[in-house]
Amino acid sequence: MAKSFSIQEFGEKVGVSTSALRAWERRYQLFDPDRTQAGHRTYGTDDLLLYWFVELQREAGGSLAKIAKKGRPAILLEAHSYLSGVQEPSNYIMNLLKQNRFAETFRFLEILAAVCETPVIFADNCLLYMRDVGISWHNGELCISAEHAFTTQVRHFMTAFLFQDGPSTENMALKGQKVICCAMEGELHELGILRVALYLKYWGFEVLYLGANTPWHSLLNCILSTRPCFVCVTSTQSIEAQTLIHQVCSQSTSAKVLCPFVVGGSGSAHLKVDKVDLQAKGVYLTQDMDDLKRIALAI
Repeated sequence: MAKSFSIQEFGEKVGVSTSALRAWERRYQLFDPDRTQAGHRTYGTDDLLLYWFVELQREAGGSLAKIAKKGRPAILLEAHSYLSGVQEPSNYIMNLLKQNRFAETFRFLEILAAVCETPVIFADNCLLYMRDVGISWHNGELCISAEHAFTTQVRHFMTAFLFQDGPSTENMALKGQKVICCAMEGELHELGILRVALYLKYWGFEVLYLGANTPWHSLLNCILSTRPCFVCVTSTQSIEAQTLIHQVCSQSTSAKVLCPFVVGGSGSAHLKVDKVDLQAKGVYLTQDMDDLKRIALAI
């Protein structure tokens, strides 16, 4: 998801002066910006990643001159390798959150969003980070305000990806087929269904995203007005998932079933139900993206 920035825009984004950027280019050969027809510098996402990674190494005690000796290609290779892992970025995030350095976690997510090839890769990485953040909070190593701050930041970027224009699909043939995505009433955890929505958009569906804590009557009204090919709902609580399934099946037995429902989330993982019987009533249970894709393309 490449982007380009003027030297002024890039300087504002990384928090340094344009003269400092020119010095990095002239003295250390760390930047090699493209030029417009008018001769103005333009910087890309690799420049953003390089600057962040160099600053990360400087914070750890490295000198700019010594880091620059590695050369731009080697530094970028290290930076991409760093981001492709899970544990090192997760530890970095945790350290920032423990110090309430939320501006820096936001910048990290901004860089990650810029360098990831697709929104679903970004979402997958963030959910892994969130798992570790949640474990740290549960173990008393992180305060709840820090966990909430990072959750809000992740939601910001995932929602931006979901609503941005432009092609981001692997199957254009599905373009125009509507799918409703939401977390059911009482469910306040939203990142899981956001990830699902991003995958569905990537697969080619037109996603109607209703967010967390969606009342049943509001969901039904949306189904009636938009006529989606199916609805995807998540829950982290078994009782809520069971309630939803009962509501859908009630609609089915009263001949009012409007479309299939795909139910996921940890709340549906351990339900003792007859999946074949549920599918006959228009309810499909899923726990992973491969299963979701198979169901979504078959409905």
